[in-house]
Amino acid sequence: MLGRTALHDAATNRDETCARVLLQTGANPNIACGVRAHSRTPLHVAAELGNVSTVKLLLDYGADVLARDAEGLTATDIAERAGFMDVVDLLRAAADEQEQERQARFMGLWHACTSGDLEKTKQIIHELGSEAESVINSISGGSNTLLYKACEDGHTDIVNLLLEHGADGRFHPVTKYSPLYIACYYGRKEIVRILLQRFPELARITTMEQWLPTHAAALSGHVNILELLLNFTYPSSIQQLFVDPSGKWEYTFPFDINASDVTGQTVLYMASCLGNQRFVESLLKFRVWGKRVLTAEDDEPVEKGGAG
Repeated sequence: MLGRTALHDAATNRDETCARVLLQTGANPNIACGVRAHSRTPLHVAAELGNVSTVKLLLDYGADVLARDAEGLTATDIAERAGFMDVVDLLRAAADEQEQERQARFMGLWHACTSGDLEKTKQIIHELGSEAESVINSISGGSNTLLYKACEDGHTDIVNLLLEHGADGRFHPVTKYSPLYIACYYGRKEIVRILLQRFPELARITTMEQWLPTHAAALSGHVNILELLLNFTYPSSIQQLFVDPSGKWEYTFPFDINASDVTGQTVLYMASCLGNQRFVESLLKFRVWGKRVLTAEDDEPVEKGGAG
């Protein structure tokens, strides 16, 4: 079985009549066929055969120009490989138009999110339908994601809304700043809690400066954020094994509380330089359960100091 739909077969015809009838009755223009047929959409099929009128029809009904088959090829790639340059030109123009529309939708959602307009944000997400998740996770012009911006601005309701509609915790590709990092920096405690519950692995992601979220809290002196990061119940899947400098103790924790940034500063050193006494005290009081590694007999849990 190739897993092709009736629309896939209709797309093989130069006459688009059958395809039109199917689309008018609700056929999905973006459905992919089975793996044996390379997971292609009807647009891939029509493009490969140079069926210009069918390609136009599929585009009118919202076919995704950027959809890729099992080989990673778009309909444009396939048409170009087959030598149908009229189809290539048509698809490239459609891709440009779709990208402009996508950017317009993204900017509309961006303005609603950054202004804290929850109802407007809900409305736009509803109008986006199945495209909502991809638009929400878009990055325009090297900027940060909508989730990052909502975390930065402290719009808790919008953070929850974006997460409900598929926002992921991706960090900036250059700075490596994550939504959790920026929420820690600005002291957004409730948002930090939400993000830790959804994306606990972000607690160990370092920025280009090799700063952890704990460094972000230290930079702004948010002791309550530090304590939340240290005392949160992290899943076992992200726990890492550490050995203290003496080599006598090992312990597990999601991140290295004694990690240094690119200038060699630990969180403790940074807080000390900034004169934040409460932050320093909180770090020094923190404890983890350590295990002796000297001998086979020394395997009883023993309380071990944290930051050093």
